[in-house]
Amino acid sequence: IVLQYKDLLDTPDHNNLSKAVLKEKLKNCKVLIISANYIEGVTVTRRLMEENHGERLDGYAIGAHWYQFATIDSVPVLHIWPSDTSSFTQYGSFSAVDSALDMFQPKYVLSVGVAFGIDPQNQAIGDVLIAKELIPYDSFNKVSDGEIKLRPIDVYRIDETFLAQVHQINRDRPPTGTDGFRWFFNAMLTGGTVLSDTNEKEKLLCAAHNNGYTIIGGEMEASGIYY
Repeated sequence: IVLQYKDLLDTPDHNNLSKAVLKEKLKNCKVLIISANYIEGVTVTRRLMEENHGERLDGYAIGAHWYQFATIDSVPVLHIWPSDTSSFTQYGSFSAVDSALDMFQPKYVLSVGVAFGIDPQNQAIGDVLIAKELIPYDSFNKVSDGEIKLRPIDVYRIDETFLAQVHQINRDRPPTGTDGFRWFFNAMLTGGTVLSDTNEKEKLLCAAHNNGYTIIGGEMEASGIYY
């Protein structure tokens, strides 16, 4: 994907929108999509280009973030591609959303990208995880006798209207034009640091389970977006 679209995806050395057009496009956008690293940004851009007849997307650089405008089923969307990854890095998801909300008010903010699963027997690379609830794993955790305690008050829940719409998705069958992936919809871990310690991950999963949550995986951007 990267090689096929590289010439179109490299950030131009100039904006191809005027400030007036930028302002008008932002006013019409109700959906904000955030990706993090280069591979995620390329993949989202490729998909948006397919929705827009394969043409280069209108773009504008604002600080360390690259704004791309497209439509999905005639709905105007803005894709923000931060220059860095994770929730709370200098130019990560927190900074990207914070700067965007200074300029316009989207109805939905969606974070998309690579997540980690927790069930290799039932989850495969390429399956889709959708968060019903977000359990932050790197703040407000209490450790007692080697066991992690999570505060239920710190759980983030997605918008009720969006939740109702997600329930309408048939997750037992892939959407038209896809091949072989499945949907999983439940709680996910989220935090601004890489969760690479297997023992810590197992303790967090146990803590979430003790609080009544079924965890399907985890990621690194949603906590910053939620804050």
